[in-house]
Amino acid sequence: MSIEKNAMTRDGALKQLSHIARERAFGRHVGSDRLIQAGLDALIAGVESPSLAMLAGLLRSEEPDAPQLFDQVLDELGCSFTRPQTLGPRSGPMPSATP
Repeated sequence: MSIEKNAMTRDGALKQLSHIARERAFGRHVGSDRLIQAGLDALIAGVESPSLAMLAGLLRSEEPDAPQLFDQVLDELGCSFTRPQTLGPRSGPMPSATP
């Protein structure tokens, strides 16, 4: 029996989910196929969440459900990422560029 050398660890899977959450929070489009694959990777790595198996098992015809399920998984795992509020106008003088 051989063990796949590139198998994702639980921590690696959680980092991947968090990274995708940050990308989405900042407005980057992440395809449903990538959300489903991240769910499958996490499930195989031993991550447990009530909605994770549903995300990982979505069929191509169910891909539109992936973003909502992905967000649900993040909430269940405590991995949600909220984009920080943008800061208002800078107060004080702008630093000068010195050669």
